[in-house]
Amino acid sequence: MTTDDGGNSPSGRQQNSTIRRRLGRLLPDVVRENLTAKLLILLLLGTVISGAVVVVSYSTINDEITEQVRAQVTADTTTQATVYENWLTERWTTLNAMAESGEMQHDSSTVLHQWLVAEQTRVSNDVHSLYVADSDSGAILGSTHTEFHGADLYEVGLDKSNAKNMIFISQKPVVLDEELPKMTLIGTHSGDRMLLAAVPTNTPLVSSKLFEGAESSLYSLEGNRILGDQTTATMELPADARDETVVMNEHDTILGVRVIGHDVLNAQPVDEFSEGTRWSVDAQADEEGGVETTVKMAVVTRAPTAEAFAIRDQVSQVIAISFGLLLTLLIGTAAVSMRSVTVDVNRLSKKARRISEGSFDVDMSHHRIDEIGTLYQSVGEMRDSLRTRIEQAERREQEMTQAREETEQARKKLRQIIDLVPDLIFAKNQGGEYLIANEATAEAYGLSPEEVEGRNESEVIPSVEDSEGFREDDLAVIESGESKFIPDEEITTADGETRILQTTKIPYDVPGSDEDAVLGYSRDVTELKRYEQTLETQRDNLQVLNQVVRHDIRNKLQLVSAYAQMCQEQLEDGSEENVENVLEATRDAIDITETARDVTEVMLQSEVDRSPVGLRNVLEEEIDDIRSGFDTVRITVEGSIPDVDVIADDMLESMFRNLLHNAVQHNDKDVPEIAVSARLTNDHVVVRIADNGPGIPDGQKELIFQEGKVGIDSDGTGLGLYLVDTLVDRYGGDVRVKDNEPTGSVFIVTLLISR
Repeated sequence: MTTDDGGNSPSGRQQNSTIRRRLGRLLPDVVRENLTAKLLILLLLGTVISGAVVVVSYSTINDEITEQVRAQVTADTTTQATVYENWLTERWTTLNAMAESGEMQHDSSTVLHQWLVAEQTRVSNDVHSLYVADSDSGAILGSTHTEFHGADLYEVGLDKSNAKNMIFISQKPVVLDEELPKMTLIGTHSGDRMLLAAVPTNTPLVSSKLFEGAESSLYSLEGNRILGDQTTATMELPADARDETVVMNEHDTILGVRVIGHDVLNAQPVDEFSEGTRWSVDAQADEEGGVETTVKMAVVTRAPTAEAFAIRDQVSQVIAISFGLLLTLLIGTAAVSMRSVTVDVNRLSKKARRISEGSFDVDMSHHRIDEIGTLYQSVGEMRDSLRTRIEQAERREQEMTQAREETEQARKKLRQIIDLVPDLIFAKNQGGEYLIANEATAEAYGLSPEEVEGRNESEVIPSVEDSEGFREDDLAVIESGESKFIPDEEITTADGETRILQTTKIPYDVPGSDEDAVLGYSRDVTELKRYEQTLETQRDNLQVLNQVVRHDIRNKLQLVSAYAQMCQEQLEDGSEENVENVLEATRDAIDITETARDVTEVMLQSEVDRSPVGLRNVLEEEIDDIRSGFDTVRITVEGSIPDVDVIADDMLESMFRNLLHNAVQHNDKDVPEIAVSARLTNDHVVVRIADNGPGIPDGQKELIFQEGKVGIDSDGTGLGLYLVDTLVDRYGGDVRVKDNEPTGSVFIVTLLISR
C-alpha cells in the first residue's frame, strides 16, 4: 500500500524538476542561464502590472472627486454671492431712504447725532455706527458716537476718489479708532453730504456648510477683505474672475471666486448731481437719463483642501497599502528564489576571503552553468591574475629600490661637483619648479639648495619681473628643443642688488621621467661689465683731452710766439700793449692746461671716493684768487656763506674756479661784476654765481655742459663747464643756468650736505 504525499516523494520531486526544465526551455538562453535576469524580469512584470493598476485607479478616482469638489465650491460660491448681494441691497436701500430725510441736511451736530441714534434701529444689528460727513472734506458732521465728531474719514483710510460715486463701499478697511476693530464703510450721497454705515470688517455674514472649516468673505476688486470672518486681509484676485465663478487652488486651500455688482438706485435723477457740485458720479448716463450706480466686489469661498479631498486621501491610502502588500509579495518571492543560491554565494565568499589573505591554492571547481558558475570562474581567474601581478610587483619594487639607491648616489656625487662651481647651475621643469640648484644659485636668492629645489620659481625669485622673463626663456628652450644664450640677463638678489649674468640654457631630459625641463648655466659678469664701461668712458674722455692739448694749447702757444716776435720788432713803439697780449694769452694757456689736468684726473678715476668738504673755505679761497688775478673784476658776496660740509672731494675747488673764471672770461663789460650767494634748504646747499655779461641763448643752455661744446662767439674750449657738470654729477648734486636781470647769466649749483 502506498500513500500520495504530493511533491515530497522522490517521484514527485523528479516530476516537478522535469516540469521546470520544460518550462525553462521556453525562455531564451540568456535568461535561462542568468539568475539575475530571471529575478529582474519577475520583479519588473509584477511592478509594472501593479503600478499600472494603481495609476489608472488613482487617476480615475482623482478626476471624479476633483470635478465633484469644483462643482460644490462653484455652487456654494454662487449661493454666497446671492446672499451678499441681498444683504448689500438691503443696507443701501435703507441708507438711501434715510438720506431723503430733511434731518440729513441739518447744521447741528447734536441734531444729527440724535437723528442718527434714532434711525440706527432701521438698519441691522451688524452695523456698528452711522455717520454724516462732508463729501468734499471728509469731515464727520454727526454720528451715533459723539467722540468722532470732526474726524476726517479721508485721513483714516477712506479713498476720496472711491467716495465720489453716488453709492460706494470702502475699497479697504478703515481705522476709526485704535480700540475698535477695522471698519468697512457703506455710503450714499445726498447733496454735498454723505451718509455712511460702519460695519466691522470681521463680521461673519454667511456661514458656509460646504465642508468642515469652509468660510466665505467679501473682497474689493483691489484684493482687500471688506467683510467676513477670515484671517486673510488681502489676496490677489484672478484676472478671469469677472463673468463667472472661478475655482482655484492656493496652498492648502481651494478657493471659489465670483465678482458681483449692485445697481440699487438706477432710477435716481441725474439733475440732482449737476456740474458745480463738489463730487461726481463715476458712471455713464443710461438711455433714460439716469446714472449707473453699480459697485463691483468679489465673493470668495475658502475650503480646506484636506477636508475637500478627504475621500480621495482615504482611497489613496487604500491603494498605497494594496500596492505595498503586492510589492512585499513580489520581494518575498524573489527572496525565496535567491535562497537556492545563498549556500553557493557564502561558500564562494569564504574562498574569496582566503584568496585576499594570500592563499592561492584554493579550489575553484564548480558545476553550475548560471551566473554563480560564471562568478566562480571569474574569481578563479582573478586568483591566478592576482598571483602573477603580486610576483611582478615584488620584482618591480626590488628594481625600483635599486634604481632609487643608484639615483641617490649619483645625485650626491652631482651635488658635490656643482656646489664647487662658483657660477649658477640649475634645472627647472616646464611648470617652473626647480629640480636642481647649486649653492651659488641658492645664495643669489638668500636660500639653501634644499629650500630652492622642489619650489616654483615664482616662490624663489624675489622680483616678479625677473620671474616672468626667466619663464619665457625657459619655455622657449623647452618648446624649440634648442639651446639659447642670453648675454645680458639681469636678476635681483635677496639683498636687492641687481646683477648681470651671461646664461646658457639647453633642453634637459629628467632621468627616469618623460618630463621636459631646461638646464641652465649662468656666470656673474656684473663687475666685468662695469669695468668695461669704465674703460670705455675713460677712453672717450682721454680722446677729448687729447684734442684739447693738441689743438687749443698749441694754438695759444703759437699766438704767444707771434706776439713775442712782434714785440721784438716793435720794441720801442707799442711794446707795452703787445707784452700785455702776450701775458693774457699765456694766462689762458695756463688755465687751459690746469683744466685739462683736472679733467684728466677725473677721467682716470675708476672709483668715486666722496668725503665731507668745508664749503665756506673752498669758495672763499677761489673768490680771493679771482680778486687778486683780475684787477678790473668787481666780485661781491651776498650775505654769508654757510659753514657746512658738503659731499665732495678735493676737486670741489676746481669746480668753483671754472665757474668763476667762466663768469670773467666771457664778460664783455669794462668792469665785470660777479655776485656770489649760498643758502641752505633741508639736506642741500644752493650756490648761485651771477654775472653781468652777455648771457647765454636758450638754445645753448643745455649744450654748454657737454664735452667740447662752447658758446657762440666764445674763444674758450668748453672743457671747464663740462668738468663742472661731471663733478656735480659725481657729488650727487645738480647744476643749471638761467638768465640774470638785466643782463648776464646765473649758474645755480645744488650740493648735498654731509650729516
